[in-house]
Amino acid sequence: WVFDTHKPKYGIPGEDGRAKIVPFPIPQDFESNLDVDETAATTAESKIDNIQHKQEDGEAKENGASRAHTKPGGTAVWGAYAYWISKEAHRHLLKQLRNDVGALLWKGKRMRAYAVKPVDKIIPRQIIKAYNNNRNVVQISLAPSFFRAPMLTSKIHSQWDPEFCKSTEYQLGQTELGWDRLWLTQDEREIVNRREETGEWITQGRLVEMKATSDKSEENHE
Repeated sequence: WVFDTHKPKYGIPGEDGRAKIVPFPIPQDFESNLDVDETAATTAESKIDNIQHKQEDGEAKENGASRAHTKPGGTAVWGAYAYWISKEAHRHLLKQLRNDVGALLWKGKRMRAYAVKPVDKIIPRQIIKAYNNNRNVVQISLAPSFFRAPMLTSKIHSQWDPEFCKSTEYQLGQTELGWDRLWLTQDEREIVNRREETGEWITQGRLVEMKATSDKSEENHE
């Protein structure tokens, strides 16, 4: 959505005329691009928050993990791999968080304890708010510099590991790169090769199990 819809509309060109950066997407962008009503646009962020935290709390894993998300909502750019913040914005951020600890935490109705909000949500929301809701103060680079390792196991969103890989593949395609041009460990390379052969992503744990089964089979054969 960021590359296909948001970039053509709001991309800021560089000296060569090609878009290099784009302002951080806000709910109003979802409204204009997806033709949803105002209520849905303004509540999309809280709805996605609820879904994600329910999954973390084990309440919606069974149903939520199998659903494919085709529309953006909440934090449009999540799971990013690198951030940079100016000194001025950093001071604003620290001041806000020190004065409002609730900005760091989140708790659903059925949750027993508070959960800490991820930094990729806190930074853009608080910085945009600090600058009178001017979303242009937070920008996204359209040329990725960092790529997530294939099937790197997430500590909080492991059900989305294959989706992370799909996103990385898309990023690689946007920069005319490929898995073969990235430095990968032997296991990561095998995971990519298996993906190319079968069309499926497997976890590193599953790869270890398959190797162990293969080695045992060879020993029995001998």
